[in-house]
Order: sequence, then C-alpha cells, then structure tokens
Amino acid sequence: MRLRYRLALAAAGLAAGNGAVLARSTSVGRRLIAAQAGVAAGWAAARVVGQPLSFPVWPNDAPWPAFPIVADGLFGLDAARPGAGRRFAHGVPQGFYRPAGWRTNPAFVGWWAVAQLNHDLSRALTGVDEEAARDGFWTQIAWLRANAQRGPQGSALWPYDFPWREGRAVLKPPWVSALSQGLAISALARAWTLERQPADRELARRAAVAFALPPERGGVRVEEASDVFYEEYPAAPYARIFDGFAFGILGLHDLAVHGGDDEAAVLFRAGLATLARRVDDWDFAGCWSWYGRHGLLATAQYNALNACLAQVLGALADEPRLRAAGQRWWPHRLGWSQRALVRVAAALLWTRFVAREALGRV
Repeated sequence: MRLRYRLALAAAGLAAGNGAVLARSTSVGRRLIAAQAGVAAGWAAARVVGQPLSFPVWPNDAPWPAFPIVADGLFGLDAARPGAGRRFAHGVPQGFYRPAGWRTNPAFVGWWAVAQLNHDLSRALTGVDEEAARDGFWTQIAWLRANAQRGPQGSALWPYDFPWREGRAVLKPPWVSALSQGLAISALARAWTLERQPADRELARRAAVAFALPPERGGVRVEEASDVFYEEYPAAPYARIFDGFAFGILGLHDLAVHGGDDEAAVLFRAGLATLARRVDDWDFAGCWSWYGRHGLLATAQYNALNACLAQVLGALADEPRLRAAGQRWWPHRLGWSQRALVRVAAALLWTRFVAREALGRV
C-alpha cells in the first residue's frame, strides 16, 4: 500500500479517536456532536492526507504589464472546466455560497482579469485563444468599473453582499477584503497602462484608500504595535490569511510603481515591512506554510500560492526574508520525511479544527 494511503488510514483512525475522547468528556448533547465531528473529521483527514502536495503555481518573469504569478485553475477558476461551486455568468466568475446562492466574488474578478491578461500577453502558450483572453480581461475591467461603490473618505470598494464566517470571525454584508481590493488594483493598474484612461488610475487610487482605514471605518487595515496588517477577512478575531495580505501588498506595489501614486507607496512599504518581519508566523517546520491563524496548514493550492507570493514580493522589494520563506515552502523541495510530516500534521490539525468548530456552535 502506498505511503500516503497508509497515512490516510492512520489519520482517519486518530481523528475518530479524537472524536471519541471529546464525546466521553462532554454532556450528552455535546457527545453526539463530538462523535459526529470525529467521524466527519476522520473522513476529511483521510482526504487531506491523500491529496497531492503540489499545485501548478509559479512566478512569471515576463515584463509589465504581465502579472508576476501564473496559476491556472487557482480558486477553481477555469472557463472550460470550472471547479465545484464555480461558474461564469456573462464572462464573469461566480461562486456558490450557502445560503446566499450564486454570487459574484470580487476577488475572483480581479484574479481572472490578470490571469487572462497573462494568457493574452504570452504568445508562446499553446492552445490559448489570445483574442478570447484579451476579451476576458476587459470584461473583468468593465465589471470593476461598473460595480465600484463609494465608501468612506472617497474610497472605491467592491463589497461582498453575503455573510461569511472565517474561523471565529463573522462578517456581515457589506464587507470588504484586502484580497479583492488588492487584485482589483492590480487589474486596474494594468488597464491604465494599456489604455491610459485616467478614470482607471483614479479608481485604483480610490481602491487603495481601504488600506488606510480600519475595519470599523470600512477598510482592511489593522495596526498592532508597530505592525500593519491588511486583512482578507477584516473582523475579529483576525484570521491573518497570508495570500490575502500578500495580494493586497502586491496591488499597492503595482499602483505605486506603475501608477505613480505616492500614497500607495507608503501603504505598500508599511504592509511589506510587517509581512517581512512576521513571515515566520506563517512558517510550519521550515518546509510548509500555515493558512492563517486557524491552526490549519495551508492546502497544496494555498501553500504553493504562499510560496510564490513570498518569492515574488521578495524579488520586487529585494527582501531576503520573503525570498527565503518562498524557497522553504516550495513543495518540490520536500523530502519523504517532510512529506509525511505535512500530511499527518495537516490531517490531525484538521481533525482538531472540525471538532472544535462543532463543539463551539452548541
């Protein structure tokens, strides 16, 4: 039997055991939930362990206005074969969210814009309809232009119109995200470069205002002592998702450097300094990354994305701490013992998370 499936069975057994322990230590109602959580977590843990540890994400060294990351299928977005809970409506990506149903996710729009622009600019890619990719980019830009809402201090926001629970944090609509704001800025900065419409640069500049405002004033900025965080989910307790923080910083970089915006440059430097100083907070055993503060390891998709973002930002800002983190997290560098460690740790941490969340809702 292959090692990953042996580990899967072991993780499932440990997960069920954890559920049994929880069941013995709680009241009758909580016992039932704990037992159910243990069984569910056991199956989930087995699935986590059985998944591959790699995902096709890599840095893109093509010159501006190409986006510095290539990741086909990221977020489950593929026009030909959308992932589960994903679809395209009039060329714009949507996700399915209970109980809201199908909704346009602004982060998906921003990502799809830069991903399609990369396809358009990369003539060497085979099987890519470059005209369709170009149209896809401008379709997303049109959506961003049409759906920007005016927020505090003249900010431009793309709020989410459905509730979301991220760990213990509950976000009520309308809420905004550093992930979607940053990707929108990156897309609009490229639209400005390509068409030189002042309205696109102005919209990107207004979108950056969210990074100067705290959550209670409609922004994504959280200050702790000398640190400045840009939150993907700006509600306490803060989840500190690595990729949301990093995509926000990258958007500010694009506006500062290629849009000539001094205020964005200040915001970029503040976020980058914190990310570089605190990057080890997301490091697991020197070989993988945490997703955030949930106590969960990043999935293969998000770990590869975290590695790529750290490497890209490290190169753009000449920041050795980020470059080093990016190198550590690349899955192709894992030895067999590190792979085993990541698989078992991911499964057991997921088990604990599922059981804790189930009991926390009693």
